[in-house]
Amino acid sequence: MTQESQTLITLFGATGDLAARKLYPALFSLYKKKELSQNFALIGTGRREWTTEKLQSIVRQSIQDDDQALIEEFSSHFYYQSHDATNGENYTLLKDLADELDEKYNIGGNRLFYLSVAPFLFSTITGYLREYDLFADDAHINRVIFEKPFGTDLASAKQLKEELLEHLDRDEIYLIDHYLGKEIVKNLLTLRFANPLINNVWHKDAIANVQITLAEKVGVEERGEFYDKTGALKDMVQNHILQCFSYLAMEQPKSLDTADILQAKVDALRNIKPLDDSALRDSIVRAQYVADEQDTAEESYRENKNVDSQSETETYVAGTLYVDNDLLEGVPFYYRTGKKMADKTTRFDIVFKNQEDSIFDNAEQNVLTIHLGPKNGFSLCINEKEIGYKFGNSVTTLNNFRTDEQLEKTPDDYERLIFEAIQGNQINFAQYDEVIASWKYIDQVKSVWEDSDDLTTYDVYSKGPKEAEDLLTKDGHNWIW
Repeated sequence: MTQESQTLITLFGATGDLAARKLYPALFSLYKKKELSQNFALIGTGRREWTTEKLQSIVRQSIQDDDQALIEEFSSHFYYQSHDATNGENYTLLKDLADELDEKYNIGGNRLFYLSVAPFLFSTITGYLREYDLFADDAHINRVIFEKPFGTDLASAKQLKEELLEHLDRDEIYLIDHYLGKEIVKNLLTLRFANPLINNVWHKDAIANVQITLAEKVGVEERGEFYDKTGALKDMVQNHILQCFSYLAMEQPKSLDTADILQAKVDALRNIKPLDDSALRDSIVRAQYVADEQDTAEESYRENKNVDSQSETETYVAGTLYVDNDLLEGVPFYYRTGKKMADKTTRFDIVFKNQEDSIFDNAEQNVLTIHLGPKNGFSLCINEKEIGYKFGNSVTTLNNFRTDEQLEKTPDDYERLIFEAIQGNQINFAQYDEVIASWKYIDQVKSVWEDSDDLTTYDVYSKGPKEAEDLLTKDGHNWIW
């Protein structure tokens, strides 16, 4: 047990869906594994007039575990403070409760703040935390987690950076992207750079293309109002997809030190090949899902009660990226993400070039697939001799998927990231330079969309629009999934 595990957590947004669905179960798992000390407490804040008893009840309901006594014990560490984040006077009450709980649980002054709120509140909250003396003193631990998105465009992200650095040191800021907490994403460094078999062919002379797919089977559900103001480009590409791209496109870091790994990621994002407006427009497909008029059980995106009936918001994006580095120059990185697609799958497909001098005319391309979910593991598509008398070849797939037992031991995304924030490890958190580089790309895309009418449609539970297929076929490639 480390000193850092003795922590007072203050959660802004404690009444939200993310807290109940992800954060409370993640904290419980840490508590059960004794990675979170008995000397911890959590103050939940929100505008709702909840009580401590109400919050503790919500916490208990959010946890799926047979040990009811442990759940009761865990939930007793939670306290609620109704709070208007824009009213400075409320922070006096918050400080009084924080000081009281610090003493009650013998926490020792360590503070972790989690801001699961809209980004326009980030600066306001941190400013008041500093003004009303809620941050830990220099002798103790002080960390602040900011839930995505970090800004709404490049300008707001830059402004947020400047404002937050007025109140916090850089090493106190943790920009969370839950994809960076996935075990298989963390494993990319090991896969690429610890295996000569992989590392020696991870270059432009061997790789034909790389495909990043983040497909969801659900629609926007109850998030329609939020989603209609955001869209797939900002909701998924700006963070999740570009973070994954940085791991796949980076050159080998100088070492496994956090600073060197983060620099390699930043370099990959900064080296996204710039395109003029015409080329950029041709490299992107945006679409919106529609339901068959005869299928009354399904609704089109525009039929969602919380969505504008004339909405032009995209629920699907596919695009092509190139990275300007010696390792992978000229290799197309195709990405796509969408709602109401044929299946839920998150995967990276690395498609290798065929041998030009192969004696097998009909050999299939080798494909290494990294599965993030719902399966978790790797598969490799290779050629082998077909069974029988003929000396032909057939395709086989070598699979290595995590077992149920292994998956049970694998920390959840948020569990891992909260643990690492408590421990002070920033390696799996987005950094300012990564965020700025990603917003630069997103802003360029949004700019070429402003006066265009290129929004197309795709059927619910399909793999997306035909235009996304054409994006690859014009380059002589095709989607693997």
